[in-house]
Amino acid sequence: MKLTIPNQGLVFWPVGTGDSTTIRITETHFMQVDLHHMEQAEDGSESAWPVVDELLEILPTRRGRPYLSAFVLTHPDEDHCKGFARLNEKALISELWMCADSFHGPIANLCDDAKAFVQQAKRRIDKTIEARGDPGPGHRIRVIGSDRVVEPLRPRGFPGDLLSMPTDTITTLDGADLAGTFSVCLHAPIGSESGEGRNDRSLAFQVALENGPATGKALFLGDLAYSAVRRIFDCGDPRTREWDVMLASHHCSKSAMFVKDEQSGRERLRGDIMRDIARAARRPAYVVSSSRPVPASNGPGDDPPHAKAKALYKRIPGSEFLCTHEHPNAQSPEPVMFEVGTSGFRRFQPHRPSKSLGSLLESARGSTRPPAVPIGFGCDDE
Repeated sequence: MKLTIPNQGLVFWPVGTGDSTTIRITETHFMQVDLHHMEQAEDGSESAWPVVDELLEILPTRRGRPYLSAFVLTHPDEDHCKGFARLNEKALISELWMCADSFHGPIANLCDDAKAFVQQAKRRIDKTIEARGDPGPGHRIRVIGSDRVVEPLRPRGFPGDLLSMPTDTITTLDGADLAGTFSVCLHAPIGSESGEGRNDRSLAFQVALENGPATGKALFLGDLAYSAVRRIFDCGDPRTREWDVMLASHHCSKSAMFVKDEQSGRERLRGDIMRDIARAARRPAYVVSSSRPVPASNGPGDDPPHAKAKALYKRIPGSEFLCTHEHPNAQSPEPVMFEVGTSGFRRFQPHRPSKSLGSLLESARGSTRPPAVPIGFGCDDE
């Protein structure tokens, strides 16, 4: 039975420790942020969902093919792009969003799906330059990155309106102006340094979906660690960092709020970022960990997901923590969904029987009142 999803909202798929988020903007405009399709999920032997198969069922069709308005790749690690080649074969992906910084510098050891994405991106860039403008569905691409990475495309004739940088706001998608319904404010990559890896050059952004007076805001931080997240919260308009839903950075890794001291080697909590994240939260607020169940404790190197990060996220006043492989239970996870409501994003329950006999839990709405006590995260390093 086809899964019922929100008319306008978010779908976080249970895909193991990896990212796969579907954003439904209008009846016909769908955006896919990252992909982690696990083949072993296809025969039901794995609790993860076969996300490509599910997408092919829920996407609108055009000329007899499933039609995806845009595919956004935050960075080309396998747990963010696995299954791309298959999706590109089975569906018409009208537009790609490419985070150019994540491909800048040494990019050895790319997985096959990342290579397929690179091939598609290069083809679309050439097609766009050749067309001197919009090349049409199936050929479109938006290139995002720091100025020193994207600027070399301008002399080649790549259209400036398809080059985007941090602090830019985007309201166009798949050749249509969706202002008043959809907007994306870009936060990262702010710039790449020689010692940074692909995670540190992830795309990060806030997406806002509007429905009349109602607006839902979601924050996506890719696989960024503390230093990059800190830079995001240090600049720009605070309204562009507000969130009802936040996808926990790097699958609920503690790297978003812990930093290793170079001299002692000891990891220290940086409570400053947790306070800023909490202050940016609207009410009610939801933190989503796209991961396997978070353990009660972690051993060395066992990250992500991490119990310490989960504990800190749960301390955000007025918030609820949700893990894609714990909802409603670890044996039979269901997608975590949100729809646009009067006070922002609110929980939405799928209208399809569970993959097993496990029943869906009622969602906790949270409080619409601001916190009555100061936000504290027990940091030892301000």
